[in-house]
Amino acid sequence: MSRPPPAPVVIRPATAADAVACAAGARQVAETPRGIVSRPHEIRDNAVRDHIEALADGARGAYLVAVLDGAVVGHAWLERYGPEVTAHVAHLSLVVHEGFQGRGIGRALFEAVVDRARAHPAIEKLELRVRATNARARALYASVGFVDEGVFRRRIKLGDTYLDDVSMALWVDG
Repeated sequence: MSRPPPAPVVIRPATAADAVACAAGARQVAETPRGIVSRPHEIRDNAVRDHIEALADGARGAYLVAVLDGAVVGHAWLERYGPEVTAHVAHLSLVVHEGFQGRGIGRALFEAVVDRARAHPAIEKLELRVRATNARARALYASVGFVDEGVFRRRIKLGDTYLDDVSMALWVDG
């Protein structure tokens, strides 16, 4: 008997109700050295909810979630910098929750957030930082057109180990 095809991932704007799932997913990813920069205890449900709500009107950016079979399995946001001279630039961040990597969810989420940036009238450039050792993420970002802009040497300290971060960027205004 053949199995039905997997359900497609749905990318949609985040709501305040998604905050607990987003925070829990981020905390789980933060448990691993290859994960996000924040440590698990630094990721608070109410702070994630506040961030979602701050981006809800779309003026400063967007906060999106990836939903699979009714569960939030990833999230991403882009947020314009505050100073007027850098307000044309948005920072992008993406998290695919543990157990869901390698299924195309990151690519779908990433492409959706880049599309949001392209549609935003004030965003001209996207920036992100990624660990130099995260070849998989760097390849994904490069496949969409991001280029390396610089290296932050020994930016992350995990115990006695230092890791470099790579700054990557994409001009979205043509």
